[in-house]
Amino acid sequence: MMSVNYFQAGTIKIVGQLRLPMLAVGSTLLLGRYFSVVQWQVIALITTSCVSFVLLKGQGRLKEGKTFKWKGLSQLAGWVVMNCVGGILAEMTYKSGNTPYYIQKVAQDFGHLLTSLVMLFLVVPRFSPREDIRNKETRPGGFFDSWDIRTVAVVGFLFLDAWIGNLLLKEFSSVTRTVAKAFGVATVYFVSLFYSKERKSNWALTVVAVVVIQSSILYSFVS
Repeated sequence: MMSVNYFQAGTIKIVGQLRLPMLAVGSTLLLGRYFSVVQWQVIALITTSCVSFVLLKGQGRLKEGKTFKWKGLSQLAGWVVMNCVGGILAEMTYKSGNTPYYIQKVAQDFGHLLTSLVMLFLVVPRFSPREDIRNKETRPGGFFDSWDIRTVAVVGFLFLDAWIGNLLLKEFSSVTRTVAKAFGVATVYFVSLFYSKERKSNWALTVVAVVVIQSSILYSFVS
């Protein structure tokens, strides 16, 4: 979420596809899962496309005299790594017993709640005092400051995404879940081309983004 301050939602989704090769390697080493030669080739293609996308974005900024968004990239890299580690651990947990899915998901959400409370009341006030919900000068509405119908819609979609995504994780694998989300990547990236007034058309970036999406879909056919 912090990287939204530096990149468009579509860019974040494309870079996020780097989770696929990392999850594949992690699943091979930790879960003993086997991937065919064709699957590894598709995974390599996705990785190369994602790296090319990031490099093209950086070259475009340098030509315009802007600095590279290292802080935003570090946040994205941290998100990808933590997402992969969490995905593998979650897959191991979901498949370790016969506990019904909804019980496992509620337990996980309870852990998310505790983590969110720590972030809200301890971490955020320490590193970003202006965002402290207890600061009545900058946040007169407290927790619900600046909420509107769009916020409610985002919360609803994130809730559905988490439940459906984790259901895929339990029934299939973390790699399959990541591939399935490639369809969301296509929608988010190309929609962002229309609503972003500052974005200039860049056919090279668009082609690379299409390669990432096409490769992710291809992976589902060779699985």
